Amino acid sequence: MGVAIRPDCRLEIFSIGTDNAAYNNWQTAPHAGSWSGWNKLT
Repeated sequence: MGVAIRPDCRLEIFSIGTDNAAYNNWQTAPHAGSWSGWNKLT
């Protein structure tokens, strides 16, 4: 798992799923508690 901070201060996380695919998820607003939901990277 990895974490990045976007230029607008939102967090973005990366992970490998049980299907061995890469996924990311990011905050929808800076310093906010809501998240986009997992997105499969292709």
